[in-house]
Amino acid sequence: MLEWSEFARRLGRELAALDTDTILIVREREESRHYVQAMREPDRLYAEAVSNNFLDGPLLLTLADEEVMSDAGWRPPGDPAPRNWWTELPAFAGPEDHGRLADVMVTALRDVQGVRRPSDLVYESFHRHGTGLIELPDFGIDVADPGRIEHVRPATGELPPLVEAPPPAGTGAVPHANGAAPAFGETFTAPAPDLPDELEPLLADAKQRADHATYFELLLTAALVIPAPAVPGAGLPTTTIGSGVYVTVFTSPQALAAAHLLLPGTPLSWQNTSFGALLAVWPDPAWQLAVNPGLPSEVHLDVATVTRLDKQQRTAPAPEPPATPPVTPPAAQATPPQVEPPAVPPVPSVTPPVEPPVASTEPPVAPPVEPPAPLPLEALAEPPVAEEPVPALPYGAPTEPEPAAAPPVPPVPPATPGPPVIRPSQGTRMWQATDDGELLVAVYDAIGGVWTPVRTDLASTLGTE
Repeated sequence: MLEWSEFARRLGRELAALDTDTILIVREREESRHYVQAMREPDRLYAEAVSNNFLDGPLLLTLADEEVMSDAGWRPPGDPAPRNWWTELPAFAGPEDHGRLADVMVTALRDVQGVRRPSDLVYESFHRHGTGLIELPDFGIDVADPGRIEHVRPATGELPPLVEAPPPAGTGAVPHANGAAPAFGETFTAPAPDLPDELEPLLADAKQRADHATYFELLLTAALVIPAPAVPGAGLPTTTIGSGVYVTVFTSPQALAAAHLLLPGTPLSWQNTSFGALLAVWPDPAWQLAVNPGLPSEVHLDVATVTRLDKQQRTAPAPEPPATPPVTPPAAQATPPQVEPPAVPPVPSVTPPVEPPVASTEPPVAPPVEPPAPLPLEALAEPPVAEEPVPALPYGAPTEPEPAAAPPVPPVPPATPGPPVIRPSQGTRMWQATDDGELLVAVYDAIGGVWTPVRTDLASTLGTE
């Protein structure tokens, strides 16, 4: 009977071998709402475990269950997403990381969801854009629906197939990403070129920012090298980190030289290689790949990730070779080139502004008349159209009539000062001389500023006062 420890080991192996855009669901046979699942994305491995958003009644997780989930390494659901408990691994995670993720998933199944034994579990594995299921013969548990199986991953007994078969003998090395076929095994003993390493700082920056997609894009453009073995035929260079064995590879000879300064035991001679060339002679699927060990851009890749990188290199289009500049023969180089003076551009025809003529005592001289330019051949096919004669203007005459001058404005004569105005006082009387004497006709109103007429019947009375 499959024990939980063995099931966790197999689950970690299946997670490490999961292809991009492939999903693996492990659930309880009798209760489909008890499950964990994982999907391989281009830049990470994303995993989930069911939450109370999809449970009800007695299946709801208690506060103690949620505490166990948090302690195991699961992150709580979010709003609006993700709706489940979740966690993730970077794309360059190694087998040990996948093993720890498997333990976290087993904790959710066994300790929280209450699955009694691995034999109570079934699985579904399928491509995100596919319809059928993928059978995993080495998993150790049953597939949920055998009738939907469309693909079977070949079994190898102890380990699943993580590397591709080596190329046939005599075909040369595996093609590199740029289309060239590096001669694996050819050793360069000269020191690393004294050129700046532009790629390694970019890789280190992408690693520091956890930008896995950019890191792998840059890694696919690297001209990989490995330290040359001291004894020919000694195999791949390896190092031990913790309890694991790692094949060492560098992204350039400059990176190898920089690692030599940090790790004095690193040899300075190197060999060109590629991911495919390494996989062709990979001795143990449990080994990992250490990229730029000892440098800030160092990462560790499991063999499944190396396989995926090799597939991307094989399908990547080869870059176009740079254009070769023309080579000047030595004979032509002996004679100094004749430097021709720069051509003087023609002066554009600009009509000068018309200036007023200057008075002169000499009679005006008419400007010379230039002969007409010859007509093109096309113009000879039809007779020329006579133009209306334009009356000639005298030399120096203006070409446009001047506007008429405005009539002069007559000057306004200054006002003649009159006699001073004498304002009468209130009640001043106005008299009229008659044959019979003086007759009062009006009285001045100083408030209104007017003369008030006096009635005739009152004039005689007022006049006698």
